[in-house]
Amino acid sequence: MAASRDPNPRTATSEATLRAAGVTVELGVEQEAADELNAPFFKFIRTGMPYVLCKMAMSLDGKSATAGRESQWISGPEARAQVQEWRATYAAVMVGIGTILADDPSLTCRIDGAHFPVRVVLDPLAQMPPGARLFAHPGRVVIGVGPEAPEVAISALEARGAEIVRLPARPKERTADGVPGEFMSCADSVGGLRAESPGRTGAESTDGASEYFIGYPRYVTRGVMVTDLLRSLSQGGVSSILLEGGGGLNAAMLREGLIDRVAFFVAPLLIGGRSAPTPIEGRGFAPLSEAVRLRSMRFRGVGSDILVEGDLESPES
Repeated sequence: MAASRDPNPRTATSEATLRAAGVTVELGVEQEAADELNAPFFKFIRTGMPYVLCKMAMSLDGKSATAGRESQWISGPEARAQVQEWRATYAAVMVGIGTILADDPSLTCRIDGAHFPVRVVLDPLAQMPPGARLFAHPGRVVIGVGPEAPEVAISALEARGAEIVRLPARPKERTADGVPGEFMSCADSVGGLRAESPGRTGAESTDGASEYFIGYPRYVTRGVMVTDLLRSLSQGGVSSILLEGGGGLNAAMLREGLIDRVAFFVAPLLIGGRSAPTPIEGRGFAPLSEAVRLRSMRFRGVGSDILVEGDLESPES
């Protein structure tokens, strides 16, 4: 008995081989549960791209931090324990440079005996401080940098053992309302680490449309840069990613169709504030008919929080 067919071409003849040998084969036993369990593997085999779970914690009124960018901790200890279980399951954990500069996370798995996931950072200008906590633990650290990243900063990161993925840039796109590209909501949330990219200052702007804050572009290229990073990770054997980024990175990956499933912890808090960040920033989706819809929704209590999960509908759905 088998729940699902293996999409790997290498095993395409397995069923026929068994039947030819006189073995009775029954397929589809608990297939729905098996397909959900194997979703990361199936996507990786069929598309060559990693499966991405986007995890976020937010208040009941939809805020992922206060207006002053305080976010530790919105969710409770049980929710944070669930995140550790995901880190033990997924091949990689991914964040943007804003999360590194604001929180200086280690992105490790704290479950005894569990593997250390590959730690991935999208860092277009190579602003990662060489003293970041990521480098204090064993395991792979992969940093995606853009063409404007200073070579001296890249060399410093390589000296700490980071694997550098050089990503091509895509010209910024200006929307109908004049907003260029995607908004990466990290530049104004720096509170933990100081960026140390040589050659960058807080006042720089390349075209008059982008704002810079300690050298980090508030508006960055849409998606292609992230897509190329994920493609490189896939080629290196990374089949699944737990996305723990901020609203800007989430927005960019969502718009490029890179997210497969979302898991939002909703905490019993009301934060308020027009300038307080949300889990999905960017310019959003409009009209409403273009909003991303979810299917296979699930809701369950995790400590004092509610975990809301759902799969993103594919264009064919």
